[in-house]
Amino acid sequence: MPRSAPTFPEALDVLVISQSEALIWHGLPDRDKQHSRPTKPKRIAAPDPHRAHHHVRTGQAHHMHHRDPDDPKFFEAVASQVGSASRILVVGHAQGRSNMAKGFINYVKQHHHVIAERVIGEISANISAVTEPELVELARIWYAGYVQREG
Repeated sequence: MPRSAPTFPEALDVLVISQSEALIWHGLPDRDKQHSRPTKPKRIAAPDPHRAHHHVRTGQAHHMHHRDPDDPKFFEAVASQVGSASRILVVGHAQGRSNMAKGFINYVKQHHHVIAERVIGEISANISAVTEPELVELARIWYAGYVQREG
């Protein structure tokens, strides 16, 4: 007997990743439950090897007074949290070198092929301007479209 597709809450891990932290929802709550008891994401803080250099000038950045956007320890910690997911949606912020979503996806393509195969999408959002419930709703809307496209 063929296995049915996983239901929505269990089907998707949502990873929101920035230079300062990663938020991971293992599945999403039903809409009606979200407002009565919001699901809290798992948080993974990015390492800050130089402690307290949060307002970095260009000259300081050239002398390594900033977080490494491609820190393998950070990406490895995140990968260990989404390793058992059947589907992963990665939400990132920004473009270019500071796009941690792209950095994470490239990292798992090189080091964790199974995880990379489970990444079903990547979207951009202004992470600093949206709330956690809004991020959950953004993922829900994206996933509904994905299910329609993929059948």
